[in-house]
Amino acid sequence: MDFLPSLPGSYALHLINPVPRQMKIGRLDEFTFPPGHYLYMGSAHGPGGLKARLRHHARVSSRPHWHLDYLRPFLHVAGGWYATGTERLECEWVSLAAREAGAGFPAKGFGSADCINGCTAHLVAFAGLADFSRAAQLFDNIAIGFKIG
Repeated sequence: MDFLPSLPGSYALHLINPVPRQMKIGRLDEFTFPPGHYLYMGSAHGPGGLKARLRHHARVSSRPHWHLDYLRPFLHVAGGWYATGTERLECEWVSLAAREAGAGFPAKGFGSADCINGCTAHLVAFAGLADFSRAAQLFDNIAIGFKIG
């Protein structure tokens, strides 16, 4: 993760869920997460910027803070995309991803507690690899991609 900048920015993480899971997420509710590919969109404007936030998401947290921390022990982080800058792009990116065939929101409110644009959630699930691949192509055109592991 040393290649990531310590600058503010927005990111989309590619997560893989191998099996169906039913989980309670923080104070939200209990949700069913089907197997498949997921995109989690967020922003990093605190100390350490993108590098610190994505480093946090890459490991399993012993004390969950963000919604993703509750789900993260069960999902593999395959990579993602990022863009530096002070503009918060995650809502725009959620909207782009949600327009793709096979996209859905398995957990209303997930990752969007501070969203001012009324997003259903900042976690988008894809029914299959082909559906996810179309969404990934969108991100390849608007952000810098990276792979993990």
